[in-house]
Amino acid sequence: MIQSSFLLTVAAAIFAVPAAAQDALGETREIREPESFNVNEARAGSASALLKQCLEFEARRWATVTDARSALEVAKEKCWVLRQEYIEAMAPLAEAHLLGRGIRSAISEQTLSVLSEEAVALDIEQYEETLMIELVEAD
Repeated sequence: MIQSSFLLTVAAAIFAVPAAAQDALGETREIREPESFNVNEARAGSASALLKQCLEFEARRWATVTDARSALEVAKEKCWVLRQEYIEAMAPLAEAHLLGRGIRSAISEQTLSVLSEEAVALDIEQYEETLMIELVEAD
């Protein structure tokens, strides 16, 4: 009888997910699940950083031969492919955001595309304004 209750206790301890544990000093602390790596967020973050690097590089390069506004326009054209990749990377995040807000209906690709484009526009337009100020001040 003692042996089977011991085995049940051990089995329960092995298969249970403990809400708290004792550290080396005997203090109880809560065990939390570690944060998981979000591939979609990482992909969007990388796409954003790459687009910003391209815009800055091209704008500064072209600012040496033309005015700041024209330099930024050329940079936007040169970095267009990276902008499209950033928009594509934002689509899964837009979908997750909508699902998180309780929108369970079918989300069309067009809706996700519009949301992604708007998110990218908000992020990049602010960056472009800052870059324009820096280019004008450097001129």
